[in-house]
Amino acid sequence: MGIPGVCPGFIGGLLALQVLTGRAQDAPRDPAPAMPVIKEDPAHPPALEVTVRRYIELSQSAGPREWSPLVFPADIDSFHAQVTAAAEILEPLGEAQGLLRNAGVGSVAELTAMAPLDLFCAMLDQQFASIRRRAPGELAKLLESVRLDRIVAPSADSPPGSTWKIEYSFLFQNEQLQINRRLSEEAEVIESGGKWFIRLRPAMHSFATRARNQVADFHARAARDLKDGIANPDDELEEVRLSGFRRVDDKRIVIEPRFSYAREFYQGLAAVRVMSTWGYIKADGSWAVEPRFSDAKDFADGLAPVALEDTEEERWGYIDRGGREVIALTYGSAREFSEGLAAVEKDGRWGFIDPKGGIVIPFRYSAADSFSEGHAEVEWENEDGEEESGFIDRAGRLVSDDEGE
Repeated sequence: MGIPGVCPGFIGGLLALQVLTGRAQDAPRDPAPAMPVIKEDPAHPPALEVTVRRYIELSQSAGPREWSPLVFPADIDSFHAQVTAAAEILEPLGEAQGLLRNAGVGSVAELTAMAPLDLFCAMLDQQFASIRRRAPGELAKLLESVRLDRIVAPSADSPPGSTWKIEYSFLFQNEQLQINRRLSEEAEVIESGGKWFIRLRPAMHSFATRARNQVADFHARAARDLKDGIANPDDELEEVRLSGFRRVDDKRIVIEPRFSYAREFYQGLAAVRVMSTWGYIKADGSWAVEPRFSDAKDFADGLAPVALEDTEEERWGYIDRGGREVIALTYGSAREFSEGLAAVEKDGRWGFIDPKGGIVIPFRYSAADSFSEGHAEVEWENEDGEEESGFIDRAGRLVSDDEGE
């Protein structure tokens, strides 16, 4: 589950656009940063404009710890309350892991114990670092193009202490979407104790409520599952989306749709994703393996490939039907077992392992499919660096195309 509105003012809008639309492409920079202001209210307080300009300058050159003093303190406290409440709500469904990872902690208790400012800075630092890894240099370019366009006073009948509105724009370029224009956003500024502060985006204040509603809806749908028993779910049930399961014959709903994605039943269990986390359910909709994985594939030979995310990189291994880790999560990718062997990838090379994790065919292929009728298709580089493909047997020996097919 994402964290909409985590970032304040300008930063939230810029990061959201960067993440949703992909990497901005190289293009001529907007000349500007004189940042002219079109004053809707010529009498706006000079200190307000100084605060906004200082915020923009610091966001371009420093991290959250440096510009967080310009964020409204009560909003940072509210941010902490919302994030910790959401984590507590999401934890039973295995959905709190993203929040914990972004905060750099291992449990909801540790998250709750963090000081509000520490949590705020940690999560923003993580977001910035993620974007910089995906598109080095592009975030700085985006921030450098920010321009303050207008300051708008509260209406005349607004109560004392009402927020002011600032309108700003930035240059956004994306070759894939054919975007190369200046986009506009708004933010709020408030005066407190003789100082001006940037407000957090309103969506952040309803984050816990949205999480609570999603979880309540999930459980309400689960309560409507049929409990009359399915003898052979592999053949008798099919998925429906928002994903659930219904009978193949009469299309009667058996497991109420509540999953963001669901795979078919194999060996009596089905891999399902709740929001962003995967687990496995039985034919009555109850959990066989509670959701905690970043990805999960089908059971075969009593084992299923599952993944956990580690600093944005997934590591794959295998669990049994009880959710116990049988083969350590150390692989870059993994396929289901077939005919007693599974294709796994490590350091860019594919090989095959047995159900105990022993290496049967060494890691020497650039690609590998699962075994079928005693053969598996593989690819490798020849001495000239060209890709070749063919079929191997269970001992890793090349066989003729006629044998393989």
